[in-house]
Parts: sequence; C-alpha cells; structure tokens
Amino acid sequence: NFLQCCSVLFFFLAVLQLPATLQYNINLPPLPVANNALAFVALRLATYPRDRHKCDLSRVLQEKFEEVFAVQAQQFKGYLFQTHESASKEGTWTVAFQSSMDALRFTHAAQMMLMQTHWPPCAHEYCGLSLPSADGRMLFQGPRVCMAVHEASEYLVSEDESMSADVPRQVMSFAGPGVTLPILLTYAGRGGQVILSERAWDAVKPIVTQHPGAHTVISLGTHVVSTDYPVPMLLMEVMPNLLSKRTFHPVMTKKLVEPGYREAPDSRDPMTIVFAKVSKPAEVAQAEKGDTAGNANMRDEDITLTIQAFQISVSMYTTTARKLLRKYDGYECKEPEPGKFTLAFKELEDAITWACHLQEELMYLSWPTHLLGMQECREQHDSDGRLIWRGVRVRIGMSYGFVNNKKPLNTGRADYFGVLANGAARVSALAAPGQVLVEAQNPPLQRGRGDVLLKNVGDTTLYMRDLPTDRSRGKEKDREKNALQTLDDELKALTPQEQEARAV
Repeated sequence: NFLQCCSVLFFFLAVLQLPATLQYNINLPPLPVANNALAFVALRLATYPRDRHKCDLSRVLQEKFEEVFAVQAQQFKGYLFQTHESASKEGTWTVAFQSSMDALRFTHAAQMMLMQTHWPPCAHEYCGLSLPSADGRMLFQGPRVCMAVHEASEYLVSEDESMSADVPRQVMSFAGPGVTLPILLTYAGRGGQVILSERAWDAVKPIVTQHPGAHTVISLGTHVVSTDYPVPMLLMEVMPNLLSKRTFHPVMTKKLVEPGYREAPDSRDPMTIVFAKVSKPAEVAQAEKGDTAGNANMRDEDITLTIQAFQISVSMYTTTARKLLRKYDGYECKEPEPGKFTLAFKELEDAITWACHLQEELMYLSWPTHLLGMQECREQHDSDGRLIWRGVRVRIGMSYGFVNNKKPLNTGRADYFGVLANGAARVSALAAPGQVLVEAQNPPLQRGRGDVLLKNVGDTTLYMRDLPTDRSRGKEKDREKNALQTLDDELKALTPQEQEARAV
C-alpha cells in the first residue's frame, strides 16, 4: 500500500510538470474508428478588451478556461492538446474526439458551463454583455467562445516532446488540414456560436434530425472558407435548445456561394413563395406500377429503362433550377421529394423571370433519348417552326404577399408558413405541365392596358396576362380576379414593333 501511494504521488507530481493544457487530461487520445477519421473541436475566446489587438490571458485565466473545457471533455472522451506553445495564452484551445456527435455534445455542455462558471474578477474584461431572452433565461453570460467542429482523416499525429518518459501516459498532439480548418472557422464565427463543417454535419445529421426538440439547426449557407480551402462547403450552426434564441451576425468567410437561413427573405417583408414540381409522364407512371396493359410489347428491360431515364431527367431539371436560382436571387426552402421545390424570392419579378427562364432552358437540355420518345416529352414546334415543347414539363405556381411565420426546418433551411404558402401550393396544383401561374394582390409591377411587360430573358420578352377566375377549377372560382398567368408568348421573341404595341 505504501508503495502504491508513493507511485500515485509521483504520478501527480510528474503531471504538474506538464504544459497546463495537458494537466487536465484523463482520457487517452482517441482512436479513429472508420476511415481513419477523428473529430476536432477548436475553441476561440472572442471577447477581450478593445484596446488589445489579440487575446493575452494571464496564467490564472488560462488554467480556469482549461479546467472548464477539460471537465466537459472528460464526459465525452475528449482529449485536449496544444497546436502551439502559446495557444492557451492567445485564447485558443483544441480538443480531439472519436466521433463528431461526442464533439457536438461537448460544445453544447461547454457553452452552458461558460455561463454557469463563477469567474474571478480578472476575467470580467473578457466577458461579453449579459443578455436574457424574452422569457428571462440567460442567453449570454460570461466569456463568449466560438466553437467549431470538423471531422477529418487529414491530420498528423505526434508525441509531445516535452513529456517525460517517467509519466505513464500518452501525450499526443495533432496537426494538419483537419485541425487547421476548425480553427479558421472559429475566426469566421462569433462568440457563443457553434459551427459545424459539412463533414461534421453529415456525421451528426442522422441523430440530430431524429431529435428536433433537443437542438436548433441553422444553415449558414455554402461558403469558400479561405484561400487555403477553395472548395465550397456547407456550414451549419447547431445550438442546444436552451440557447436557441441566440442570434449572430453572418460568418466572415472569403465568399458566400449559396445563402443560408439568415440570408433567406425576411418574413416581415413582402415576398413570393414558389412551388415547382416536375410532371411525371404517363409512361413512367405505368412503368412504376409495373402496368404494361397499355403496351403489350413492354419488357422488363423497357420498364427499367423508362424509370432510369426519368430519374436522370429529374436530376438534370433540379440542377438547372438550382443554377438559375443563384442568378435571380432565389432561396431554396426544401425539396420534399425529387423534382418538387418550395422556393422563396424577395422580388416578384425575379420569381417570374426565374420560372420562365427555367421553362425555356429545359427545352434545350441534352435529355436521354428514351425520355424524348415519351408522349409528353417529345419535341414539338409551332406553326412557324419554332420549338415550344421538349423534355420534361414542370408545373410552377406562386403567390405574392406576406407570410405568417419563418422557421428553420431540421435541415437548417428556412421555411415559411401561413396563407401565402398555402396559396402558392393551390396555384401550383392548378398549373398545367409546362405552365407558370401567379397569384398576387396589388403586384409591384408596372401596369398598363393589356399585358404587363416584364423584362427580357435572353432574346425573349416576358409578359403577364390577366387570367379570368372562371378558367380555374370549380372549387377555385372564388379566388381573386387578379390571378395572373405568366406568358412569354409561347416563348417566342417579338419584333420591336410588337413589343412597343404590347407595352402601351
């Protein structure tokens, strides 16, 4: 017993000689489970005195932060390590985990602990403003730390050279792109925020989306993080439900490629909700049912070919629709099923132009030959020889006005609720394949006699024409009489004389 006590005492004396960050480690370094991947969490103290260009923590505060983070890391098998000797003094820390879910749980526990910890007087200059929510619960209190999670297999492992051989434990450090990226994300984010890289989000998404009440997920959009990481990646904000009311300014990356939740149209402003759905040809519907009654010569190979051609075509349509969204400042809320979109636009004119441009663009895609053999998808021309139909047909309906509410889905994207969204769904159901229908009260468009001149899409001029209510289905006859049908005159370019006459 005496020898055992001496061994324990020697162990703790040796540990006290370690770098401060390593004194608190109880867990062993994590071992990768699949694809040699580990999860790395970077932490950066974002609140420090304004008269300083960077953080410069005293030894007392370094140890206090390390104690807070180490206690939480131990619960989730995390391992604290230093990226360089002065990291803790600069207010940055890094932790390695075996899984991204453990890493996420650590960040949530650490954010809560930062608010509950009793900080010494010397820490007050590093604390942000204390802010309560509307229900009285604290949202911000104490130091604000930005945290970022990334899962990667691109990292290097090394043994810490400052470690004495007499200490019976592994002391490891990590480096490389897998560690550098979350550090960069903490400088892009804000104090009190938890950011996940796309790989980390993909790892935790199956669990997080199954328990929507436990987390609040916000899509931050697709970004080019920095020059060293030029490939666009999705960034996500995942907060514990108790801190769901926290709001942050946009992340500071090199470039925003696709908008996130906070860039989506504001629910306080008028907007346009669009429903777009690809029409399924009769041949595809029959093939999916295995119904060959309409074609006795259809073989199993033909059924497979028909379904595959349609699936490829839907993918081509969705790619084109998303590409044009960026051009017309549109926002994708969701795609609940392949080829069916809910979209939001700040401007009605942009929504209409996007829809017409899409209808025109679809005629010139390189569709599968088998698809073009289907009745609804065949190439057709008007009496003047101009192309008017080719490829898949899409129903598009939209409504302009105000929504009741804007909320994040479990995917982090914005969705809108209320009469406007319901109206857009009903208008879309009324649209024929290949048609664009618009419902709007007092649309912000310059009106004159006859049709409404919008703008040019390429060489095509777009107009809107009043659609009488009695053209709708019986149950919809009481809808507003200013329902509008977007036309591009069968997608043909008009002469300047015709344009001038139509604009009067």
